[in-house]
Amino acid sequence: HARARTEINGEPAIILDDVWALLRRDHPRTAMFVAFTNVAFNASRTEALLYVTIHCGPLCGGGNYVHLERVGTRWLVKRIVVSWVS
Repeated sequence: HARARTEINGEPAIILDDVWALLRRDHPRTAMFVAFTNVAFNASRTEALLYVTIHCGPLCGGGNYVHLERVGTRWLVKRIVVSWVS
């Protein structure tokens, strides 16, 4: 199986459709995968922002920005902004 490759910021990357082919080949029962960015914090580390994508097929998934707020020892979702839906 040939892998379609591209680059992102000079780093090798695999095209999403190819990821599905590889996942289905290596893990045939996989229904979806979730990817997270690194978490960005405000200076006092009481708020955080991250980006979450859910992929459930070539034309199935979505991406959301998630704004979290620290309340005591817990992180609570303050806001979710939908970026895309497929």
